[in-house]
Amino acid sequence: MHSILGRRERWFLWITAIIITLASWAVGCMWLRTQWILLGLSALGVAVAFLPMPAVYFESTPPRPADNMRKLLKFPLFWIGLALLAYISVQAMNARVEIVFENGRFESNALPYLENWPSSVLGPMGTSVLPNGRNVYGMNAWRILLILSTPFLIAMGLWLNVRHRKTLRALGWVLMINASAMALYGVFAFLHPSSDHTILGGIHVENGRPFGSFDYPNHAAAFMNLALGATLALALESMHRTRRLGKSSPMPFFMLCAFILSTD
Repeated sequence: MHSILGRRERWFLWITAIIITLASWAVGCMWLRTQWILLGLSALGVAVAFLPMPAVYFESTPPRPADNMRKLLKFPLFWIGLALLAYISVQAMNARVEIVFENGRFESNALPYLENWPSSVLGPMGTSVLPNGRNVYGMNAWRILLILSTPFLIAMGLWLNVRHRKTLRALGWVLMINASAMALYGVFAFLHPSSDHTILGGIHVENGRPFGSFDYPNHAAAFMNLALGATLALALESMHRTRRLGKSSPMPFFMLCAFILSTD
């Protein structure tokens, strides 16, 4: 009998698939609003583990919310990640220099701070527009906290909600297909460059060398390396299942995706 995904696991699968798809095509997630959306979705993926849901047909009794809380508190990476986020929060609250954007330029102002505590530079959170019309993306410790909270919550959601290997396999497929499609689009855009530095049919980017749906090519490379690892893992897992069950294998498709991801 095939294993049946519980309601929590199915909800988490759909939420995480949306996160992967959005991250693949949202201009490298450089926009602040995109980062907030990803954070909200990843938090929703964790919240699913604590919603009371009855078992579906053929599903074993799902863990209670209290059981998931105990499981979370016993997870070492939860405390390691929480400590890192707490450290960044202390830095954010103990800024020693403030960078402000006034009259078309950036200026720095000293701030009172605790010398023996971790400190940071308080830069603009949002996007600033220079006199020449170019956008400068904001960055400070608060935004770093926002960015790093998303993978932390995704990892916690995986730990709490995933009970079947098929869920990880499905997420690997989502990542592989999105990354391969993005890589093919990147090749097409490279062969047919836009004269006004736009991608995805009209989105203006500040960098003169975007790749695919990413504003910066090094961000695209990091994403495709992640997808390449997932593709190779799917290929190895498929090889093992084929030998064990004697079924046909999608190995040629995996190799095609790996070739696309490794040559861009």
